[in-house]
Amino acid sequence: MEQKEYPDREVIPAAIFYYNIKDPMIKASIEEDIGKVEQKILRELKVNGLVQSDPRGIEHLDVTMETLPLTKNKDGSFRKGSSVASLHQFGLLSDYVKGKIQNLRREILEGNAQAAPYQMDKKEACTYCPYRGICGFDQKIPGFFYRRLKNLEEKEVWEKLEEEVKSWV
Repeated sequence: MEQKEYPDREVIPAAIFYYNIKDPMIKASIEEDIGKVEQKILRELKVNGLVQSDPRGIEHLDVTMETLPLTKNKDGSFRKGSSVASLHQFGLLSDYVKGKIQNLRREILEGNAQAAPYQMDKKEACTYCPYRGICGFDQKIPGFFYRRLKNLEEKEVWEKLEEEVKSWV
């Protein structure tokens, strides 16, 4: 991973999180053990995102793993559905994002800035878009359409990222 501030040190990402700002309200009786209440609060504050799969890094983030988007099996492996990625995958994701930004910048500078929202199952990007009222996207107008995305297995996502990044080189 590229870094400029400390060129003589290797930077290893530990995680990427989306932190939901919330103030959890926990229902508990006055007699309930404070430790159990604290665990409930931590579960409510669990972050979304991606964690580097190296156990040493995970311990630096949260020794209890209560707030991390992962769980372990009895044998120490990560349970299916845990949001973990290898160091290689973090590098791949970083390269993909950098390449996507460069491609989008070039497209915009060339005058290509049309709305191209996605649709996946029953979800649409327009639902969450703050520019929905002014962008002009309307499926009734010829040439406007949703980019239909498929639900992919985790392995397929990483393979597609790898293919795309390699195609840019």
